[in-house]
Amino acid sequence: MKRHGATVFLSSHVVSEVERVCDRVAILKAGRLATVGTVVGLRQAERRRVTVDFREPVSATSLAPFGAVVASTERHVEMLVPQAELAALVARLGMLPVLDLLVERPTLEEAFLEYYR
Repeated sequence: MKRHGATVFLSSHVVSEVERVCDRVAILKAGRLATVGTVVGLRQAERRRVTVDFREPVSATSLAPFGAVVASTERHVEMLVPQAELAALVARLGMLPVLDLLVERPTLEEAFLEYYR
């Protein structure tokens, strides 16, 4: 139907299905419209999951100003970073002994859960 130009409404709690099928999404919270946007737009607006491995021990507290540290060891840090802070974090990481860096966009489910925190 969609390929023929029809609008199809889908109500689902299976967010992975919504992400796979839909172009635009409306998120309801407490019976009210919390947001409306494209799947891509909602995913881009949220925090990124950043995982960093270091060659030498690094204090995770030195990275805390850029986002929420969710897990860390001396040589490994996982963070949730607002997109607006990503460039500043990368600049800071450029001064550290980074071995590996992974930046992941949130899934639609993670973006959805932001509205319920």
